[in-house]
Amino acid sequence: MVHEAHAQRRPPWRRRVRSAGGLLGAGLVGMLDGILFHDLLGWHHFVDVPGRAAEVSDGLFHLAMWILVLAGIAVLWQARPRLSEPRAGRVLVGSALVGAGTLQLLDAVVDHALLRLHWLHPQGDVAAWEAGYLLVSLVLVLAGWRIVRGAAHRRRTATRRRTRRTPAP
Repeated sequence: MVHEAHAQRRPPWRRRVRSAGGLLGAGLVGMLDGILFHDLLGWHHFVDVPGRAAEVSDGLFHLAMWILVLAGIAVLWQARPRLSEPRAGRVLVGSALVGAGTLQLLDAVVDHALLRLHWLHPQGDVAAWEAGYLLVSLVLVLAGWRIVRGAAHRRRTATRRRTRRTPAP
C-alpha cells in the first residue's frame, strides 16, 4: 500500500529520465575507465592475461560501454519532451552519478574481488588502490542518490506550497 502511494506521487517522466541518466553514467564512466586505466596508463586490461586475449577483452569492454551509452541516448531521446520539467536536469545528473558509481562498484566487487579478473593498479599497495576505488564509487552513488532525492523533495515541497496558496472555492 505504501509503495503504491509513493509510486503514484512520482511523475511518470522520472523513470525514463532516471533510466537514461543511469545508462549514460555507467557507459561514460566505463569508457573513461577503459581509456584511462586500460589504454593511457596501461595499469590493467579488463582480463589480465598475456597476449592478444587481454586486448580483445578491452575491446569487448569498450563495445559494451558504447552500447550502454547508445541505449542511454535512445532513452533520453524518448524522454526529451519532458526534459523541460522542473528538476529533470537534477534527476538526469543524479541518476548519471548513480549509474557511474554502480558500474564502478560492480567492477570493484565482482571483477576485482570475486572473479579477480584484474586489480586497479597491480603495482604497489593493491589494497589501498582498491579501497580508494571502492570509496570513490560509493561517493558517486551516494551523491547521485542525494541529488535525485533532493529533486523529489523539492517537487513535493513546491506542490504543497501551491496547494496552500490556491484559494478554496
